[in-house]
Amino acid sequence: FATLISLFALLAFEILSVSRKIKIFLASTIIIGLFFVALLNNFTVWIIFGLGALLVFVYGVSTFTYTGDAKSSKVFPTFSFVLVLVSLLCILANSTVGSLLPRLFNIANNDIRPSLSASTTVFLQMVLHRPVTGQGLERFEDAWALYKPAAVTATPYWDARFPHAFGILPTLFVTSGILGTLALLFFLISFIWFGWKNLFIRTADKVTQYLLFTSFSGAVVSWVIVAIATPGFVVYTLAFVFSGVFLGLVYRDKQHLWKTYGFINDPRTSFFSGLGLPYS
Repeated sequence: FATLISLFALLAFEILSVSRKIKIFLASTIIIGLFFVALLNNFTVWIIFGLGALLVFVYGVSTFTYTGDAKSSKVFPTFSFVLVLVSLLCILANSTVGSLLPRLFNIANNDIRPSLSASTTVFLQMVLHRPVTGQGLERFEDAWALYKPAAVTATPYWDARFPHAFGILPTLFVTSGILGTLALLFFLISFIWFGWKNLFIRTADKVTQYLLFTSFSGAVVSWVIVAIATPGFVVYTLAFVFSGVFLGLVYRDKQHLWKTYGFINDPRTSFFSGLGLPYS
């Protein structure tokens, strides 16, 4: 949440034309979010924050600030550039610079869950035994008990029951099988490809640019968190919400490029679609 809020505030700071008071408020929000990111000092979160700040910096350099006389001038995004440098410093010197705040406040970040290699082992074993539909939704614990690596038995967590794999997305791969895995990968790859094609829409409307960029970056960050961590229900709900908001914004601007299929106009299609909805 701190990463998302900081990136959204950074986007507003660099893209929107707002008053000085709003700029100060946005800068304060970014600094507070950065404080909590540093307090957590998770290496993966630093990478996500750094990549997000880098994306905002590149976007700020490649776009123009429109003035009233229809001319445009380059604006160097200094704030996002500084955040990229801070993130890079905390990534490269994570054990020294990055751990200053956690040591000062005596905060330990213990994240106990199956590793990526162990999750991959469970997935491959599941493919051999239940290739199409997987172990079944909400049944990763059963798959872990059956197919966990032998090396786990020599650890203190030999009898631990893990409800999730390395992340929520790998968990869905195990529980939904090859069919569900291909469906999820198709959606994610299509969304990223479609978003990258439509993200840099040249428009003088700064609010539209801001909403496009925040919804797409919010979706990507949320999906990355879902792939590499085990957050609660709210985070992967936000991944779908941001994805839907971005698609809706692009549809509003490019309605002529979309094909619309109606299920209500024809009684026959509405009848069969109504029967199929409970099973979809």
